Amino acid sequence: MKKIVSRTAITFIVALMITCSIPFSAYAENNQGKNKETNSQRVQQNIEKRQTPNEVKALLQEKKDAMIANKQKLASLREQNKTLHNSINQSLKKAKANNGSVDQATLDAIDNYKKQLIELRNQVSATKDSIKAIMTKNKESVRAKDYTGIQAAFDKIYSIQNQRIATLTQMNEILNKMASLFNKA
Repeated sequence: MKKIVSRTAITFIVALMITCSIPFSAYAENNQGKNKETNSQRVQQNIEKRQTPNEVKALLQEKKDAMIANKQKLASLREQNKTLHNSINQSLKKAKANNGSVDQATLDAIDNYKKQLIELRNQVSATKDSIKAIMTKNKESVRAKDYTGIQAAFDKIYSIQNQRIATLTQMNEILNKMASLFNKA
């Protein structure tokens, strides 16, 4: 009888193992499929990460070059601005020395242009330290090799520079109009 009990026990254990192993094997197969899927995604992401830094570095270099070109353009616009200011001041001094005074229409136009220049100068002053602040924050992104953060910083700087270029161009146009007033007089 001992043999029957042991056969029964073995049969019961085998039956139990078969019954229990079916759900576990189904779970394992489902999980294995998910793991294969996530593993393939991880491999693909690693491949993209390997390709991305070189491509991103090239893109960032282009943006950096554009930023430097904008910086040079801003410097040239500022220089033109200074030259126009000096020529207007000299023209005003000459007009006062020759005639003793400038007609009221010219003075009114100059006052109007001065108000516009003050507004534009305030716009430029408002963005004065923002590029420095962005560059300071960008150092953290560079250390962390956060390419999206670096790219976003360059985009912000580029946007601010374009605003400043547009504003300085408007200022130079107004200064040219002011200079033309003195040339007519």
